[in-house]
Amino acid sequence: MLKDFKNTEVGVIPNDWLLISYDEAFDFLTTATYSRAQLTENDEIGYVHYGDIHTKCLHFIDLDKINLPTIRRELQKNYPLIKDGDVIVVDASEDYEGVGKSVEVRNLKNRKAISGLHTFLLRNKNETIANGFKGYIQSNELVKKQMDTLATGLKVYGVSKTNLKKILIPLPPTRAEQTAIALALSEAEGLITQLEKLIAKKQNIKQGAMQKCLNPDFWDSLDDHDLHNAKKSEKSNNQKNLPDRQAGHSSEKWEVKKLGEIGECIRGVSYNGERDLFPFDTDKTNRLFRANNIQECKIIYTDVQYVHNARVKPTQQMQANDILICMANGSKVLVGKAAKFKQLDSIKYTFGAFMGCFRIHSKDADSDFIFYNFLSYNYRSYIEMLLSGSSINNLKPSDIESIQIPFPKKEIQTNISKILSDMDTEIESLEKKLEKYKMIKQGMMQNLLTGKIRLV
Repeated sequence: MLKDFKNTEVGVIPNDWLLISYDEAFDFLTTATYSRAQLTENDEIGYVHYGDIHTKCLHFIDLDKINLPTIRRELQKNYPLIKDGDVIVVDASEDYEGVGKSVEVRNLKNRKAISGLHTFLLRNKNETIANGFKGYIQSNELVKKQMDTLATGLKVYGVSKTNLKKILIPLPPTRAEQTAIALALSEAEGLITQLEKLIAKKQNIKQGAMQKCLNPDFWDSLDDHDLHNAKKSEKSNNQKNLPDRQAGHSSEKWEVKKLGEIGECIRGVSYNGERDLFPFDTDKTNRLFRANNIQECKIIYTDVQYVHNARVKPTQQMQANDILICMANGSKVLVGKAAKFKQLDSIKYTFGAFMGCFRIHSKDADSDFIFYNFLSYNYRSYIEMLLSGSSINNLKPSDIESIQIPFPKKEIQTNISKILSDMDTEIESLEKKLEKYKMIKQGMMQNLLTGKIRLV
């Protein structure tokens, strides 16, 4: 064992660190049990529901950034009002990741709120733990491991108050060191938040540009002065391929075609789960995409199933530039979602019975241009119209093939695709940077919260 470290019942921590239980550190205050159905929007008393902690909060519940549901004044009864620095712990979760999730209250100001259903409300007993540090307690791997060990339940995991009180917290000996750790992690979190906002902004800009570029009326609406300024602006942003009317971008140069004139929509593989699926790759299998493999307009190549080759027709093997489509789902919002397939290796891929793929046959079609049409408002509106008034959330290949799109000459399609793909490239670069920042922050937490790196 390293010098200046000691073995404890929860793991290795610095010699001068404390090890205190939740029961020693906090008073457990009373919480309410009102259900979501009893909540309102504009009453005086805010209400912290466990579901909001799971979905809207990370380390802190910041009342400057989150709007709480409310309850009527008379329902507050004798439940204590929460204070800045209080810790709210969720006692129930559908998975291990959310077991014992806790957040620290900040920026309460003059607001009034109580802690509610499936939560524990914890308040410092003796100011042993600094404000700002408490929000990161459950992120300490030595604490989380204890939470997971004590979690009970089958479909819903939970930690009882009795068990929570036993859990031990490794703690830097001074509030100054705790505050320094909290500040370092908060600054890392701030960088991540700024980058997330920038990505969201870029995505909104790209969405707006896509709707305009795919609409021939947009090009008709521009006069020569607009085109000159637009091209100048795009060049300043390293986008040098802005189409212009002189290149044939007026609506007179655009046809309207059905997707069925450009390619075909192919339905996915039917199979018997027990007989036809394998637990891993073999020379007799195809990797099988399902609805969960389309996320945020991209194909996720992991978490696939493996289906016997005998079930896969030659047309059902995916080819480069195929557009994978969710054709049926319990949620109407997910029906029609699409992503473009890229052949990353020599592995064979196919798609399940609730999926489809659109395969381009026309030599006059740019594959990226066609795919961007699957992300357009026009496409989404058409899918919603097909599904409206029906209890069956299921598309037929003919539904996809009947969709009409404005279809200019191929050089124009390619030009438009270049503009939008350049934006995608920028966004993907920022997303990779974001993942790197998140990994750095995760490493910081585990090093700082266990004393492997000291901030004294």
